[in-house]
Amino acid sequence: MRILAIGDPHGDLSKIKKIPLKGVDLILLTGDLGKADLARKRYFENVEREKRGLPKLEDTLKFNKECYMQIYNSSIRVLKYLSKFAPVYIIFGNVESHDFETRKMERKLGCLNLLKMLR
Repeated sequence: MRILAIGDPHGDLSKIKKIPLKGVDLILLTGDLGKADLARKRYFENVEREKRGLPKLEDTLKFNKECYMQIYNSSIRVLKYLSKFAPVYIIFGNVESHDFETRKMERKLGCLNLLKMLR
């Protein structure tokens, strides 16, 4: 059995498409499937603001939705692509946090939960 483990793709399909997938029997993704550039940028902006004694930028519902959808859509693209070649199993990383707020956002946006997609 050939098992392929991929860690931290962060939604970058161009790198994943360079991986030879022919003959792979199982794919294991070890977290951080999605692209979280918006959230990461905001985090580091706030770190810099704090260093300068400025107040943090507050996250609006619109901003949170944009961040969530960037992560969600890029994760789905990765999963859909890889699942063409072999069964895919994932270990959630910090990008795929699956706390109460994430589940609430999924219901509000009508998104399919990543766990349910894999079943």
